[in-house]
Amino acid sequence: MRLGSICKMKNGGTPSTKNPSYYLGSIPWISTVSLGPNYIDSTAAKAFISEEAVSNSAAKIIPPGSLLVGTRVGVGKSSITTVPLATNQDIVSLIDIDSRLNPLFLKFFLDSKASYFESRKKGATILGITTDDLKLLDVPEKTLQEQGAICNVMCYIQRSIQAQRNSILRLNEQVGSLFNDIFQQNKYPVVCVSDVCALKSGTTFPPDQEVSKGEILYCKVADMNLPGNEKYMTVSRSYVSRATAGKTIIPAGSVLFPKRGGAIGTNKKRIAQKDMCIDLNTMAVIPSEKIRTECLYQFFQGIDLGSICDGSTVPQLNNKDIGPLKMELAPIHIQEEFVEKCKQIDKLRFNYQRQIEVLQELMDKKMEEYFAL
Repeated sequence: MRLGSICKMKNGGTPSTKNPSYYLGSIPWISTVSLGPNYIDSTAAKAFISEEAVSNSAAKIIPPGSLLVGTRVGVGKSSITTVPLATNQDIVSLIDIDSRLNPLFLKFFLDSKASYFESRKKGATILGITTDDLKLLDVPEKTLQEQGAICNVMCYIQRSIQAQRNSILRLNEQVGSLFNDIFQQNKYPVVCVSDVCALKSGTTFPPDQEVSKGEILYCKVADMNLPGNEKYMTVSRSYVSRATAGKTIIPAGSVLFPKRGGAIGTNKKRIAQKDMCIDLNTMAVIPSEKIRTECLYQFFQGIDLGSICDGSTVPQLNNKDIGPLKMELAPIHIQEEFVEKCKQIDKLRFNYQRQIEVLQELMDKKMEEYFAL
């Protein structure tokens, strides 16, 4: 059965920001940033708008139990709302869902259609899908009991993945505490980052020089999200030849993070596992022989990048923001003892990450089994 035949679809809107009172209300207003979890409530709101804001904009009140779907900037992300709310124009809300359908089953169905959504994206500047693209989807016909059983399996896998992620978070906290105990006790000389590191931004290569396989990784900010790049940058969507890379190569052991745009707020930091190139939106902090990579990485883990970037329309990090940052510089033998402890913790982290990959493969297999038509 077609998705368009089993629910109604409502678009959202953004109240005028020229009227500040519109954003002093009590109605949760959601953007695609909040989508992804199975269920969301008012705590996921980007802002709270007034009834007047709804009346004077394209925003609409969406009832609880509706399924919210991203159609631009986060295409295909979805969540079920448990409270009345409004959305922006990047979201289509599926309301009045047929009683024969479990909304959570429908959410998992949409999660399985990532390739379809990717193939339907269109747009001059922002790629997106249309309401018609959603309406044309064929939803498998299963009884409510079958849908419930499928949801139970998918939720079990989700919980298992989250348990592994929680274990990794605890390990990260353990390393952070260990770092603070050793390096944040006012025991060692204080230096600036620029005293012990070199700072280097990336470059842009002509598209015809980027290839899908090659000698040198060409890592962009988005590549930090690829599986396998949780701490070390090991894979990329693009490569360049060594001749093309030339003097732009960033050495292995450098600490990388976003330097431009909203990605700064994600606070992602990574370590270059091998020599690589990076794009203009990425900064590399290259350690000298005075500081070990792991110590530098953990230092930056404690830095909120969003708090030190400039406040322009497009947030940016430049050498003047990073170079003056102060840190305690422990003797090399102390640093190396810390590195050895981190290696042991990394082994545990790798095991948890491998379990996540196995569980994700299982989820993908189950999605294909349950939702392939």
